[in-house]
Amino acid sequence: MQQAHSVTIIPVYFDSRNMDELKRAVKQIKDSKKKIDILVNNSGIGYNALFQISSLDKLKEIFDVNFIAPFVFTQYLTKLMVRQKSGNIITISSTTALDANDGKAVYGSSKAAIICMTKVIASELKTFGIRANSIAPGLTDTDMLLLLPREIILNSSRQNGIAKPS
Repeated sequence: MQQAHSVTIIPVYFDSRNMDELKRAVKQIKDSKKKIDILVNNSGIGYNALFQISSLDKLKEIFDVNFIAPFVFTQYLTKLMVRQKSGNIITISSTTALDANDGKAVYGSSKAAIICMTKVIASELKTFGIRANSIAPGLTDTDMLLLLPREIILNSSRQNGIAKPS
């Protein structure tokens, strides 16, 4: 793909829960002196529990990974995008942010926060040539599906036309 389209893709790996690693990743990107065309925020961990039994510790953990880390990372990288007067930001949310399903208060809220953040970024940074969009996929065959009871997966598959996971 890189050769066919004459582009350079430089993946940068870090643990988004570790702010020191996040800052090192930003420094690595900055030191590369490469133009940043696209930022894809695709971090997420799932959590299923009824609202009344969701602990504060779990709430903090989910928001740290699903919202705070992408928020901070985007803040750092948009400073570079503003200087270059261009860039595209794609955040991965979830239909759970819109559906308000039982047991999804914490996860859904973290992904709803991503949608709100993206709308604000799109409005605030458009004058700098920066676009921001959010994608909200439904159930996707990833390891996060292992956290869901099979009944929920099958029910969602029937309601939304999603193919049953294997």
